[in-house]
Amino acid sequence: MKNIIFLVTLTISIGGCFGIKPFQPPPAEYESWEKSGVSDPEVRRTLLACGYPNPYGFNRDYIPNDVAIAEQCMFSRGFRRNDSYKGICAVPNRRDLPACNGRKCTSDREPGCSPDDLNRPILKSIHELKKND
Repeated sequence: MKNIIFLVTLTISIGGCFGIKPFQPPPAEYESWEKSGVSDPEVRRTLLACGYPNPYGFNRDYIPNDVAIAEQCMFSRGFRRNDSYKGICAVPNRRDLPACNGRKCTSDREPGCSPDDLNRPILKSIHELKKND
């Protein structure tokens, strides 16, 4: 048991020597999107225009289809992620979301949908956006 505690302490201590910052919160959503020639304030405005509730991203009570719509909006406006995340539509168990397939929600009981989704216009599906890359 002492060996495990020692190894954990040693690992965290050595990590600090190499600039690794363990236990850090994820970056704000606006810090993860980029587009050549676009300033931080413009990224923040675009996030809000695309349906994000704030520039820091969605909270824990998010509706998956809402996230898909907002992300597709950002991609369609020429923004890219600066991390390896490819969007919720690239997650295997989320690919069948209506917004990921270029269709509107037909019911708020449909998985990943909310009552607000029934009146939203739909953007191109993520598959159509990738074809244009």
